Parts: sequence; C-alpha cells; structure tokens
Amino acid sequence: MSAAPVPGVGLPGLGTIDPRTPADQTSLPWSAVALLLVPGVARCTAVAVAPHWAVTAAHCIHHRALGHAAPPSSIHLVFGYRSGDYTRLFIPDAIRLPAGADPAATQVRGTDVAFLHVVETLTDLLPPTVAGPGAAVALGGFGQDRAERLAIDPACTVLAEVQAADAQPVLQHGCTGTRGVSGGALATEVAPGTWRLAGMAIAAQLAGAGGYAVPGGRLATLLAALPP
Repeated sequence: MSAAPVPGVGLPGLGTIDPRTPADQTSLPWSAVALLLVPGVARCTAVAVAPHWAVTAAHCIHHRALGHAAPPSSIHLVFGYRSGDYTRLFIPDAIRLPAGADPAATQVRGTDVAFLHVVETLTDLLPPTVAGPGAAVALGGFGQDRAERLAIDPACTVLAEVQAADAQPVLQHGCTGTRGVSGGALATEVAPGTWRLAGMAIAAQLAGAGGYAVPGGRLATLLAALPP
C-alpha cells in the first residue's frame, strides 16, 4: 500500500507523504507504549522501560498554572488505548527528573526527560539501548492528528547525533510524527523479534518529516541510577 498524502494541517514533523500506520498494541514493541494523559494539562506518549518505571518528555508533565510538574496522582499511563478503550491504566506515585531538567523550557533539550514510577509491575518493556546515525528505527506515538490510536512510522532512520540547547546530545531522525508524540518510542529491532528503545521522542522539526529524541544510551544511564 502506498503512503497517503498528509492533510494540510500545518503541524510540525510531517512531510508531504504520510507513511504512518496503526500499531499492533498487543505485542512488543508497541505494547510498551502508552498514552500519557494529564487532564487539563497535556496529552503525550510514554514508554515502559523497567518493571516499575516509564519514561516521557519532561515538558509533557509541566503544569503551567502551578509552575512545576503536575502531581503524580494526576498523571495517567494508558496502555492499549484505542478510541476510548484501553487494556491497562497506571497512576504513578513518583516522578524523577535528571539534573538540569527544565520542564518549562521550549528549546530542544537533552534533559527533557521524566521518569514515572508505578507501584504495580509493568510487564511489556522496551529497555533502552545505544543506537547511532544510520540505525533503522520506527517511531510510535499518539500524535495530535491521530490521537485516538497509536500510530507508527514503521521504517525510518537515525540521521545524526547533534548538540541540544543544554549542550546534551540528542538524536536527529527522519521519522514522521507530530505534537503528542513527545515521550514516544524510537524503537529499533536489535535481533529478529527483539526490540529496544533507541531514543525517546522530545520534539518534531518545524518543517518536513523528522524530529529529535533523547538517545537510548543516555536513558539507560539515567535509569541505572534509579531504584528498582
């Protein structure tokens, strides 16, 4: 099936052709990806990376009215979401931000990371891994224009590693995804049927397909410093 033209909605991260397809949310890697809801604040994406930890973009949980992160109890991690239905719902009990994180920042930043702790056990996981320029990846998230079902760009590439506004490295990719995909999975198949998190989406580029992600290697380092 050929890719469809993108409706002229003026959203960042979209090219002239749209390769996105609905994801199979019953198996990895996409069963590890959740809709992240902060009612009245944000609608983004998150990824389960460890039995008690999910990761998202820090800007997704920033509560502008409060001037800081939303309370964990107001955050919903909704797995298997499709048009109002879902398979699992988790409410975090704690948030951990890395040093230098500024959820209110608007620039592309390598510290745009928030780890969400849940008491229950997350079973479908996408552990982070190192992936550099040239790596084959797929991007999945709940984009603003396709908010009712997880959509993926199934075949795209890491283009480069560049320096962000906070001097941290970020991955630049050529995948199709727009607002709402922040916190989404840049997944890579490291062996047949074995998927890992190459990066966590944090921004779409302003014109054309593509965007930026926190590298999986950095996520792995941050995750290793958290309690189990």
